[in-house]
Amino acid sequence: MSVTAFNNSRIRLDGAPRFILRQATSRDAEALFVYLDEDPWTNLFVRTRVEVLLQHGARRGAESYVVVAESAEPRRPVHGLCLISHQLAMPVVDHDEAARAFGDHLRAHRAPLAHIVGQRRAAASLWSAYGLGRDARLNRAQRYYVLEHELGLADEEPPLYKASLQDLEQLTLASAAMHLEETYIDPLTVAPDSFRLTVRQRILDGRSFVWLDSRRRVVFKADISCMGRHGVLVSGVYTRSDMRRQGVARRGMSLLCRRLLRVFSSVALYVNEGNTPAIRLYESLGFRYHRPYRTVFIDH
Repeated sequence: MSVTAFNNSRIRLDGAPRFILRQATSRDAEALFVYLDEDPWTNLFVRTRVEVLLQHGARRGAESYVVVAESAEPRRPVHGLCLISHQLAMPVVDHDEAARAFGDHLRAHRAPLAHIVGQRRAAASLWSAYGLGRDARLNRAQRYYVLEHELGLADEEPPLYKASLQDLEQLTLASAAMHLEETYIDPLTVAPDSFRLTVRQRILDGRSFVWLDSRRRVVFKADISCMGRHGVLVSGVYTRSDMRRQGVARRGMSLLCRRLLRVFSSVALYVNEGNTPAIRLYESLGFRYHRPYRTVFIDH
């Protein structure tokens, strides 16, 4: 199945046109939100971005937009959507076929993707069509977790607080160290200015939390990827290497989740399948395994 035409934001597929792909507009908002809310936890990030894009009327040719897969079936016209934001693609689909159609679309239009993130099969199917046999730089199987109930009080609360610009340098270094561990790329070597701006913006948005020691070095940090009506997505959880296996992450995450659950109905996160210590920690805190997930890292 391949993309053969693109007219007025529409893509028709070879063979029986089971799906038609087109760019979503504000008129699609209600149908897309109903579709995304079938799995509100997994779709937390996509839903918040779709809300912003459709409210502001994403333009064709813009760096961020939404493509919807639809059919003539009246009972279920929407079969999937794909958020494309800068170099990120996040598919949400009923069928692998729809994810492959999104991959065909992105490859045909030479979209320069760096990451594909989403439910495991959907992300893998999109990558198979987009990559056409290429090897991903990293292909991470992950586990998506959700916490819905408030945690009990800890014996001793750590000095975790919402970061300010006074913490910018410390958070930049810690975030870069985590990025290097996770992706094997040092962002302060590859793109230092843009990376610092990203960390700075998270601080200004009130989405970074940090615990410093007496020498103002980061002991523990965590970020908020998005906040929505169905919960909050936590990311960037990091403990300094020499402070690991001392209960630091347990204390930091326990306090952060207690604070978040006073405001939001759930806390979600995803973790690499092979990160057994982190999986044990999250499950011991009450996080419930929800879905298999995947992140594909792509070299241009």
